[in-house]
Amino acid sequence: MHPDIIALDGVESCIDLLCNTPLTPATTRMALRTGNMKVANTLIYAFYSQRVLHRPDTFTEDSIISQWAYVPGGYVEVNDTLFHQEETPTTVIVPHPRQMEALRQCLSLLDRRGIPCLLVEVPDTRQLRDSYTNLDEFQRQMRLLGPFVCDTLHFSDSLHFYNPNHLNTDGAAIYNRWFLPVLQQFMAGHGIYPTSKNDTVCAY
Repeated sequence: MHPDIIALDGVESCIDLLCNTPLTPATTRMALRTGNMKVANTLIYAFYSQRVLHRPDTFTEDSIISQWAYVPGGYVEVNDTLFHQEETPTTVIVPHPRQMEALRQCLSLLDRRGIPCLLVEVPDTRQLRDSYTNLDEFQRQMRLLGPFVCDTLHFSDSLHFYNPNHLNTDGAAIYNRWFLPVLQQFMAGHGIYPTSKNDTVCAY
């Protein structure tokens, strides 16, 4: 969970889905509901490309671009870099109604299927966290939705991040050592026990 993400209108995610997944009635309805011109343009392109031209999805991208390295499974690793702080203006967190509704729907679906879900606030630099004027209220709202945790670690903004809301390799190692026992405790509380080391790693 991240304050900035929950405040977005979902346009970027919608465009991403239209560009990278087969067009379906569900994604079409989703796109039309946004009422956004960029999404509409992407929808038209996706329809024309997939349904008219029947173009196969043959686009591939290098696994390493500059300092970015793709890790199979949906992760991106960045070579060790140090974050150079810039002035961060104060921000009031205003969750977008559509994002909150979508989140509630996802949690409701998981609950109906008996799938436990742990909401996790991702780490930010201290400078960014301090810029939110109502972070406590955001965290309270998340706790009302279900089990919720945020780290209590004391990261160094300059040593453990490569931008305000992404840990570098050293920071990720510290975070994983903290989060894995938290996740294991949560899973055990729901009768879920990994059968191998790989299962534990894949869980998060």
